[in-house]
Amino acid sequence: MCASVVANAEVQDWDLVEHNFSLGGGIFMESGSTSVNPGFVSRFSYGADFRFHKNWSVMPGITITSCKGDMSRWGAISGVRDGFVTTEIFCQMRWHVYHGDNFEVAFSAGPEMSCMLMPAKYIVEYNPSAPLHGQRKYRILDLGLKPGIMFMHGEHWQWGIDLSVGLLNRLIQYPKHNITGDAYLSAVMLAIGYRF
Repeated sequence: MCASVVANAEVQDWDLVEHNFSLGGGIFMESGSTSVNPGFVSRFSYGADFRFHKNWSVMPGITITSCKGDMSRWGAISGVRDGFVTTEIFCQMRWHVYHGDNFEVAFSAGPEMSCMLMPAKYIVEYNPSAPLHGQRKYRILDLGLKPGIMFMHGEHWQWGIDLSVGLLNRLIQYPKHNITGDAYLSAVMLAIGYRF
């Protein structure tokens, strides 16, 4: 009877579906053909972690990300100071490492697709009637990578580092206004979360 109870506990642990909510904040970067401009990023994330082995799981999820700051480095034209808002759909493969009964580390990586909900636009402060004023700065869609590491204490709380690395050039080209080149969007965040 004891052996049966232990076996059932192990199967239940491996078949676990865990709901993960997290909040994060950190640095947003626009990198490309010249320098890197940092800004502030905040993110809310949800993921459903499907455990198919004690040490392995797959977690699809969705995030809402807000990027703040003057992100433009293209001539005298400034970006919207309120930044922009994106949503990301991701799917991570996770490797779980245990230390004792109350501490766990999850290493994760996988693809993500990003879509701008509130795109950044150019503001020509000295000439609002300029043709570029109000035009979108970035392309709507991006593909990227989402690696991370989470430290889990007890049954519910976790904290760690969450990254997003954009792989596509998001900058919309405006050759007539001398705006050409590359802009890749990435973020590094500290995150705290709750799981159940």
